[in-house]
Amino acid sequence: MFVNHDTLSDIAKFKNQRGCASLYINALPEYQQKDFESRLNSFYDEIKRNSSQLAPDQAEKIRKNFFNHYDELLVNFINNKEKTFCVFVSDEFYKLVEVPLRLKERIVINSDFYIQPMLIPLEQFERYAVLVFNRNKARLFNYYLGMLEEEKSIFHDYVMPNINPTRATSFQSFGEKRVANRIEETYNRHLKDIASILMDNFKTYGFTKLIIGSHQEELKSIRGYLHNYLLERLAGEFVANVDEQLPEIEKRAKTTIEKYRISHENKQINDLIAASAHDKAVLGTELVIDALFSDNVRILIMNEDYHTEGYVCPDKHFFTANAIEGNCCALCRKKLVYQPYLEDEIAEYAFTHKAEIFHIFFEKDRFDEHKIGAFLRY
Repeated sequence: MFVNHDTLSDIAKFKNQRGCASLYINALPEYQQKDFESRLNSFYDEIKRNSSQLAPDQAEKIRKNFFNHYDELLVNFINNKEKTFCVFVSDEFYKLVEVPLRLKERIVINSDFYIQPMLIPLEQFERYAVLVFNRNKARLFNYYLGMLEEEKSIFHDYVMPNINPTRATSFQSFGEKRVANRIEETYNRHLKDIASILMDNFKTYGFTKLIIGSHQEELKSIRGYLHNYLLERLAGEFVANVDEQLPEIEKRAKTTIEKYRISHENKQINDLIAASAHDKAVLGTELVIDALFSDNVRILIMNEDYHTEGYVCPDKHFFTANAIEGNCCALCRKKLVYQPYLEDEIAEYAFTHKAEIFHIFFEKDRFDEHKIGAFLRY
């Protein structure tokens, strides 16, 4: 399911005193279809085991609604593995958000949905506005988590005479030149309106980066009309026909976005390594953890498949990748608990302490020696 501007808001606002379930289900690379079916069946049973505070009929309604979407989950798994299915279900509500990272599996029964584990990684992904236009039409798309959706409400259309204004210099009659000037005025108004609509969309919803597509000779024409805020977010452009079908536009936009992302990841890695030589950044798990507990992490950089085990204080006072089993928390003296996915604790701590998190998706091999690092605040 595409995560549009309203999806997360709908989930966050939903409350049901009769009860609802939040499920985080992994789809791991090594899973076969039968493995994932087994996980779905397990979660189907766990809804009942974890819903002792609910009326029996309510638990069954939640289970039934979850089962009604069983085939959808299975098809999505087959088409695209290596992600977490975040399922939010009640007797009258169902939403699925697919996060392209492994999150800790869990099930939570409450009167509202448990969304924080999902929000942490979603904060790390850029949302792109993709503008495709020509001399008489414009379409705006929302690109997020590898999927494209058209913003149909801001479709804009103009109709102009079928005259090529580039021939205006060869026109001999004043009347022909006046028509050409009128066409150019209409085109300029068209570009101005596009820029205004785009800015309104940015103010209303916000987006991280902007991608533009048009005929080659028209790509640069829009730049002079874009607000500086939008120009600062311009991450790339591609040649496109505004009337192309969505799959073709999505393909071209995705290629442009991946090119930008690769360049950005390389810059982050280069800057991080350079900064570490001047004590402005740290590399490696334990140095990152030390910086986190000193409230000194500005940007956390980690490979998207980064994984480490460790130990955690039961009261969340402390965690480490180097503890020996039986060690105690220095603050509360409780024994540290084994955590097979310490990266969850690291990301959650960084997120709750206002650090930016940046995942390396395309250039992981370049960062494989360290896998994790951080720019320091001071």
